[in-house]
Amino acid sequence: MNTQNPNVFSTPTVPSALIESIFTHGKFPVLKFNQDYEIVFSNSAAQDHFQYRYEEKIKEDNEQPGSANEHPSQFSLQNIQDLSLVPEDIKLIKETCNNLRINQASSNETKNHPVSIQVTCPHGNHDPIEIPWQIYFLSSTISSSPSSSPSSSPPPSPSNFEYLVIISCTAQTISYKFQLDQITSELHSIEQAAPLGIGVAENRIITSLNPYFCSLLGYTEEELVNHSALELYPSKEEFKRVGRVKHPQILKYGVGSIETQFKRKDGSLVDVFLSSAARRNRDLSKGVVFTALDITKQKKTEREIKESRQMLQTVLDSTHIRFFWKDTELVYLGCNRAYANDLKLSSPEMIVGRNDYEFFPEHLVDKFRVDDRQIMETKKGILNYIEPQINPKGEISWFRISKFPLFDTEGTLIGILGAFEDVTPIHDAEQKMAQIQDQLIQTQKMESIGRLAGGIAHEFNNILTAIMGYADLLQMDNPDPNTFLGEAATAIAQNSQRGSTLTKQLLGFARAGKYNPLPLNVNLEIAKTVEMTTQLIPKSIAISLQLFSDPLIVELDRNQFELAITNLILNARDALPEGGEIAISTSLFSSNSDNWHKVRNLFIESKRKVNNLNHIGHLDQIKKPSFQQFIQIQISDNGVGIPESVKNHIFEPFFTTKHHGKGTGLGLAMVYGVVTSHNGIITVDSTPGQGTTFTIVLPLSQLEVVPQPKSEKVASFSGEGTILVVDDEKNIRKSLQHQLTQLGFNTLLAQDGKEAIDIYRTHKDQITAVLLDVVMPVMDGPACFHFLREINPTVKVILMSGYAPTDQIKNMISLGVSGFLQKPFNRSDLITVMNSITPVRQSQSK
Repeated sequence: MNTQNPNVFSTPTVPSALIESIFTHGKFPVLKFNQDYEIVFSNSAAQDHFQYRYEEKIKEDNEQPGSANEHPSQFSLQNIQDLSLVPEDIKLIKETCNNLRINQASSNETKNHPVSIQVTCPHGNHDPIEIPWQIYFLSSTISSSPSSSPSSSPPPSPSNFEYLVIISCTAQTISYKFQLDQITSELHSIEQAAPLGIGVAENRIITSLNPYFCSLLGYTEEELVNHSALELYPSKEEFKRVGRVKHPQILKYGVGSIETQFKRKDGSLVDVFLSSAARRNRDLSKGVVFTALDITKQKKTEREIKESRQMLQTVLDSTHIRFFWKDTELVYLGCNRAYANDLKLSSPEMIVGRNDYEFFPEHLVDKFRVDDRQIMETKKGILNYIEPQINPKGEISWFRISKFPLFDTEGTLIGILGAFEDVTPIHDAEQKMAQIQDQLIQTQKMESIGRLAGGIAHEFNNILTAIMGYADLLQMDNPDPNTFLGEAATAIAQNSQRGSTLTKQLLGFARAGKYNPLPLNVNLEIAKTVEMTTQLIPKSIAISLQLFSDPLIVELDRNQFELAITNLILNARDALPEGGEIAISTSLFSSNSDNWHKVRNLFIESKRKVNNLNHIGHLDQIKKPSFQQFIQIQISDNGVGIPESVKNHIFEPFFTTKHHGKGTGLGLAMVYGVVTSHNGIITVDSTPGQGTTFTIVLPLSQLEVVPQPKSEKVASFSGEGTILVVDDEKNIRKSLQHQLTQLGFNTLLAQDGKEAIDIYRTHKDQITAVLLDVVMPVMDGPACFHFLREINPTVKVILMSGYAPTDQIKNMISLGVSGFLQKPFNRSDLITVMNSITPVRQSQSK
């Protein structure tokens, strides 16, 4: 017995150093059982090793009906049957032990040679694991301390024999081995079952592949393994590109990924998402593990979606209707080209990520957003509502608008879709149709009233002739206006004169009375008319004047002559839709010259074409007049020209080639009547595509020009406050500034409506009133008035215009305009209108 360690036993056939080492370290499980296979000893490693299985067995037993549900208080192994080995292994152990005993008995050797067998060791609920057992035959037992053996039986006699079992595996090793086997098995299962290609490559040479990878490309494993990965790619360039992208990613991040294409065995291409990782610590020299996910369907779907989007964008871009869509924060997600063009964007993509404040005035955006938020809150669209909008130039456009909420596939609100189209032409056409109907009714009414007015005026003139004759007699008999009869006579004469003036107006309205011709300088009258008409001419049309150097005096009714020249200029303007030039000239010639014969022939031809005007007289009576000199006025344009078939009718009343609402057909007929009523002639020369020239010939007068009556002295006023003057003509702005300064006002100047709005926002508390021109570039008077009213609803505005009050101006006056000044106006007119809106102090001056 070894007294140093009572747990160590020894036999003549087992080296004591080995036995001592086994029991000292206790690393491997050790069992000893006798010839009856009763376990007489087990070390702690054995107890640890079999404790797990024993507890599992107890648990299984307790799950059976009627089990005691109690664990034993102490682990105990009595027989090898308690090891819960499979019957085949118990049988193998017994046969091995029996053979050892027989071999030992027949052998003369003293050394004991163990026999190794593989025993299937149950491992919980998992698959069993094969573990090597080494079995020794013990023919005798030297000694053993009673406390060292778990058995209380006495040591066996030499005639007895025992067996020693060393299990060459610890419980922890078994667990590791099991986990490794499980991991290996699971990885193999994953590799076999995974719906993606998996492989290993070293130096870009394929070393292994899973079945899916091979089936994906149509190869067998033998056809790819040990071949270069280059064979997988459609080109050498793609092979290099993948390496350039993927390898730096692996070195930096541990994993590299890229989309590429592999070439199948049949030559077709498959889209894959390739991911690779180094096998060892980002060391590419040790090889990489790679996966290839088939994304062919995904890429096809992406291409189809992209093509669908492109097709949808193409459809949207081909329509004149404007489309846009925004997210729930009202940020643009996209639009079509028509909408992008409206916003001056080179492409629809440029709108993405922007909002309305970048494109529209703040007050319009605020209105847009109210509508948009209402749609998102109610989740209901609004359809086909008509809305006017005013651009910075003051032009009004009409739009038909529809907006809808946008939802994703799960029904979540993601934004809004808007569509609108410019229906201004349709709206204007409807308005013009109504205007045409009104004009037709008005024309018929005016013709009836004109005939009635002509008849009444004619009879009334007869009555006034008698009244005015008697009034003259009474004034002669009663020259003193201070007497009753003298005062009465003067009153009768004055009122008769007023009545005469009224009848002249009625006859002029009916086109049945005489004009009031005065000797006028034609050059000055034309220059003034052109100046007043310039505002009606687009900037794309140039007007040139070539007036005779000396004054040309003609007896004219100023108002009628001005109206005739204006009509001819506007007629030339309408012949220049794309722009061009209007040339106006005057010249002098004698009736003895060849010019007269040419003009006379044209005059005769024009009379023949307008033979329905019977008051002109018989053609045979047209002879050389008694006048010796004539003036010639020519108004030319380089426009579209007049066809020959149309030229025969241009002077006929109510004949027009313009669109409905653009003309009444009375303009040139009126010009013809004015010219012929002043003993003149008018002719037209035109070639389609080359332009038109109207020529007017009037007799030169020998009378002197009647000077204009001098303006009476007016009172001087002293005003208070600041006046904002808004006019696109610099000379008018400066002139008004001087006049208003003399009247005691401070002034601020603006050249258009937009600048006026900016100035008014800054100085609104100091500004007393605004003198606002109607026709201006950038933003005109009506639009400026609209914005001024938004800033200050009580703003005082005086409109100025070179035109007579139109319906638009009258409508603005009804909305709160404080006054109207007809251009040209004098100082007295200005004082009058300023006196009506601001307190002034009056004083007399000479």
